[in-house]
Formats: sequence, C-alpha cells, structure tokens
Amino acid sequence: MYRVEHEAERRDIVGTADHLALRRQYTRPLFVRLLLLDRELRRTQGPKTLLGRAARYTWNNQRQLARCLHDARIPLDNNRAENALRVVAVDVSLCTLCSSARNDERAIIAGIATRAPRALATAA
Repeated sequence: MYRVEHEAERRDIVGTADHLALRRQYTRPLFVRLLLLDRELRRTQGPKTLLGRAARYTWNNQRQLARCLHDARIPLDNNRAENALRVVAVDVSLCTLCSSARNDERAIIAGIATRAPRALATAA
C-alpha cells in the first residue's frame, strides 16, 4: 500500500484522480486480502488475544479504513497528526513535572533532552 503512495509522490500526482486510480488498481486488492485474513483470524483467534482484538478492530472499522480507496486526498495513516500530538503531550508532561520546586531542574534537563533531537533535525 505504501509503495503505491511512494509511486504517487514520485509521479507528483498525490491527491489527484490518477492517484485514486493507482489506489483502486493496487491498494484495493490488498485491502480485500486484509479483510479475508481478518475474517480468518476472527475465527481462529480468541477475542482477547492481540490478533483477535486487532482483527475485531479492523472488521468493525473497515468502512473508515477504506475511505482512502474512495478519496485520494485522504492519507493511508494519520502519522502526521499523531507526531504533532506527541510534541504537545511531551510539553504537557514536562509542565506537570514543574509542579514542585524540586522538579524544576529535572524538567529543564528533560526539556533539553527531548528538544535537542528536534532542534538538530530542524537545523539540518
């Protein structure tokens, strides 16, 4: 599925009708195979096992998961959104560390440690 997305990026057709055509030609059959595997896993795995829970989640959310097959503007995943939220979560957790005077120094050190890799990546 991601190979199709990389190919769309390479061709500079992301979000277009041509991108949707690629998804329909190559991604849709993979999605159908995923649902067939999902059906088998739901039969063979217990509902409380990790595979059983994953299969149930996929089955219950198949309509939402398939939206990208109908609209090329919808990405396959939400990694950008989750990465943006992760930065907010780190900042919030650092603020809770500052609740006492003893934790101020630890919060400063943790802040430097978590922001340094981002600063280096941004500078590069």
